[in-house]
Amino acid sequence: MNPNNHDKSPSTRHSSMESVQPPSLPEIVVLKKRKIAIEGQIKDETRGWRARASFDMVFWTQAVKIEELEIKHHELARKISICKSGVSETQWSDTPEAQRIFEQTNASNQRKRSYEKRIKELSNQRGSIRASFMKLFTTSKLGLDIATTGSGKRSSEEQSKFRQALIDSYQVRQPGTGYLWCPIMRAYIDSDMVVAGHLFPWKHGQHIEKVFDNGKMAIVPYISESTSFCLDNIKSWITSKQREYQVKILDPKWDRLDSRIYSFNPLTFRDLDGRKLHFLSSFRPAARYLYFHYCIQVLRLAWQHSEAKSPRKAADALKDENGKPYWGTPGRYLPKNMLLAFVEELGHEYKSLLDGAGSNKKGDSDFLLDIAANQVKSRPSILGDSWEQEDLGLDSDYDDFDNED
Repeated sequence: MNPNNHDKSPSTRHSSMESVQPPSLPEIVVLKKRKIAIEGQIKDETRGWRARASFDMVFWTQAVKIEELEIKHHELARKISICKSGVSETQWSDTPEAQRIFEQTNASNQRKRSYEKRIKELSNQRGSIRASFMKLFTTSKLGLDIATTGSGKRSSEEQSKFRQALIDSYQVRQPGTGYLWCPIMRAYIDSDMVVAGHLFPWKHGQHIEKVFDNGKMAIVPYISESTSFCLDNIKSWITSKQREYQVKILDPKWDRLDSRIYSFNPLTFRDLDGRKLHFLSSFRPAARYLYFHYCIQVLRLAWQHSEAKSPRKAADALKDENGKPYWGTPGRYLPKNMLLAFVEELGHEYKSLLDGAGSNKKGDSDFLLDIAANQVKSRPSILGDSWEQEDLGLDSDYDDFDNED
């Protein structure tokens, strides 16, 4: 065969790497103009919507309209990002920027479904929407964050009280210094660098705390590698005198795994996988809160690796969590119907997450999905280059930790 004719062979071209078209500047300009126009529409539609005092049919219909605009906005962001990347769409889909856009799109679709559900409930006239959920969802900064009906921002006094409660209960202050103990780093750190964070989170300030709310890692039961993560072993862990925890890396392909957590410490995020938390007192975070957090992060990871064209990628990202049973202790935040809706979103191969869970209690079945969707919208993302910081959260009591019996 003449080597000069090699590149002209159609069969060879089809078997080679997907060709990449150079980005078209005029195309990007057009897409950006459309994106800016959509942003203006979202701003205009949101202005009057948030001012409404009644959560009626008009309110939820407008909410759906706004979310549809958000979905269009994400799609334009996707097209712009692909054009600017200079690589094929397949290659682009594995980038942190793609994961961020996938996550935002999936979250917007979930919010739209949630709003449509409210419309259906109102139109059917079969009783009122659960007041407790509505109050939480509409006023929480993880929900709609409607400041006019919510409690507003937490006061600095409340923040200080919660922080001091954690310091006292976990006995983390080093005598004679301003340093506080970090159970993950297993070291004393300057108190200015330690920010108390709810597992139903509302504010974070450290890099290590940010990644705990972006689908990259979670805190799970500390069970020896020599024993399986099965229901019997989970039951033994729950009934143990002192429950221990470890860090679990959920996304083994995260591009920052080998980055240092702090510049002054050689420990990387990869080093945290399987790392046992070391506490200085008998107090531990409540298992049900940690399980809630774990579920939210697993869902966010699935959304980051999921797009309509290739849902299989989400399953691949979550394969290490397949077969893991429920390990949260009984509590008001995780009735079984909520977990069932969560499992339906991930896929029924993850129904083992229900093993050991309690019976149904009052609560919206989409609660976990709605919280995750609104967390994606409200919380800063570490995917890509964004490291912003915001106040977010639920109106919870100072009960995010306890010494469970």
